[in-house]
Amino acid sequence: MTLRLESPTLDILRASLPEAVAWYRRAPRLPQPSRHVDEPDATLRSMRLCPPLFSEPGQTVWRVIESRRYALGITKREHPTGRVSLAGGRLLYYIPEQNLADGAACQASAGFFDIENIPPWDTWLCVAQHRILVSWVAPEDVARASAGIEVNPECCIAWAGDIETPFNKQLREEGLLP
Repeated sequence: MTLRLESPTLDILRASLPEAVAWYRRAPRLPQPSRHVDEPDATLRSMRLCPPLFSEPGQTVWRVIESRRYALGITKREHPTGRVSLAGGRLLYYIPEQNLADGAACQASAGFFDIENIPPWDTWLCVAQHRILVSWVAPEDVARASAGIEVNPECCIAWAGDIETPFNKQLREEGLLP
């Protein structure tokens, strides 16, 4: 069966997680020259995957997934079978409707989050419950993401396991959350 935007969220995550890991690992991360405190880390935001503006969140994330799949040379969009691995990383939730966009997370995370508290699009996985952007954080970026989460007073960014949602039950059953 072909994977589509309307496919179950867990199926989309199971297909996009190994692709996000592969995309992240495709090239070494080079040290960035000094940046302004409000400038996101461009090594985590490939222009090739840049999301479209003014689109419904599910469609926006789907376009990133499709662009990444195309860039990786993946032609089949089948429903995944079997379990997937976090490759040592963690799942992150971003809830746009709670965002105050104060820029503190961008500064504290050294650009992991942008000025709007949005995680890097290179590792977006799916939209859960029509409002929560789920992304993968590589093990080497966990400390940076944690620093941004700690200074985010509105809690629009959080580790998936720290916010209880109906989707978490599915993630636990898949072994993706403790």
